[in-house]
Amino acid sequence: MLLIWRLGRLIETSQLLDMPVNEVVLPGFSAFCANLTPQQKSSKIGYLSLIPASPTDPAVLKEEMTRLVKTSHALGDQWTIITGDQTTYELALTIREKHNDLFANVILLLGGFHLAHNYLKAIGKIMRDSGAEDLLVTAGMCREGTAHKIFGEKADYYQSMHAIRILSEAMWRLYWDAFETWVAEEDTKQWKEPIEAVLLKLLENTPDRTTQLLLIRESHTQLMNLQDHLEKFRLSLEACPTAVFWWNFIEMSDILHRFIYYQREGNWMGHLCESARMLPYLTATGHYKYGQQSLPLYLFEMKQLPESAPDVHVAFMNGAFVGTRADGYHNGVSPDMLLEQTYNADAKEESGLDGITLNVAARTKWVYTKPITAAISAELKSMLHLNSAHPHHESGPARVARDSQMVLKVMAAIETNPFVTTTPNLINITTGQCAEPTVKEHLLHVRKIGVKALSDSL
Repeated sequence: MLLIWRLGRLIETSQLLDMPVNEVVLPGFSAFCANLTPQQKSSKIGYLSLIPASPTDPAVLKEEMTRLVKTSHALGDQWTIITGDQTTYELALTIREKHNDLFANVILLLGGFHLAHNYLKAIGKIMRDSGAEDLLVTAGMCREGTAHKIFGEKADYYQSMHAIRILSEAMWRLYWDAFETWVAEEDTKQWKEPIEAVLLKLLENTPDRTTQLLLIRESHTQLMNLQDHLEKFRLSLEACPTAVFWWNFIEMSDILHRFIYYQREGNWMGHLCESARMLPYLTATGHYKYGQQSLPLYLFEMKQLPESAPDVHVAFMNGAFVGTRADGYHNGVSPDMLLEQTYNADAKEESGLDGITLNVAARTKWVYTKPITAAISAELKSMLHLNSAHPHHESGPARVARDSQMVLKVMAAIETNPFVTTTPNLINITTGQCAEPTVKEHLLHVRKIGVKALSDSL
């Protein structure tokens, strides 16, 4: 899916793909997927009263887990599924092990939003001082301070996600430009014309969702042939450190793209596969609590679900590990993201908790009445059909044009295509500064370093 989308986005500049000039431009990846997938019904979201204490206090978390188990039993469920960030997940594992008589039927999930956010920070750490920050500033995407924040430890999730998407698309287009020159001597008949036919249909936007998705699936063999050629080209670049470094960035970004895609689609096996692919990078960049503790434990336990909790495994395979706030397309999100978008977002609104008072009694009243007001709000939205399906925010003509122009501006800010440079040094693509040999070795083999650290810790 990601490959066909990228091909559809670059046809205006591609010399290899023989396509007619078309004013239609494919939207961003999420909107593209939303245009191909069936509608999903909104999840039933309810609030329990908040416990006004730290969730990392073992006594508080144990009390909350007990309450959730009782709620599940009251609803007729045998199993209780609890999602948390890394800290609460690890603490909940300890509590469940210590009080197995109470929590034997508790399944713990590591929140997908927090996992993706930490992986974004890992990418940012690897890419820092590579010239990526300067590219975003030169292209006019953000100011210098924001660019440094995007690639720092305090990165905002949405800002960083958008920046990585723009930068990875720009780099992939440069990679394709270099590939076109290389593949001129290769046989492209096996994949070129069939892929062009599929792209033409997608850009015409005349077939319905099912037909478009079927066209993409039927082109799988041709896409795999193209993928083989792209892999041969990648191997030809192994003696060029700068090209290897930026290809590694594309690969890391692809893991993130696919992870988000599988979350939105409710694809359980895809979610687990991409989570596993994050492990070496999280470990190599110092996110040890995720890379060497919580995430390996989480993946191991989820692998055992078909035997330990077959009903839960079937439910997860059917997409029950994510939820949707409203009827829509390709809009599943993990429970910790739902919490950010509902309870936490409500607390920051004008009628929320932020800044309204310093009075303890007033704040306590807001906390305890929130489940009731939230339930009333949800019913009103349902009555007024405010949760009906809406077009994806990335599919609007203005947004599509803005993102497409930003990709071109980032490409224009790069003086030399990193995938055609032959220098033996790893260079900053905006300043030309060469990395020290030790730094170069670490950055070019970051995945191997992460894999070795993981194997050493087992």
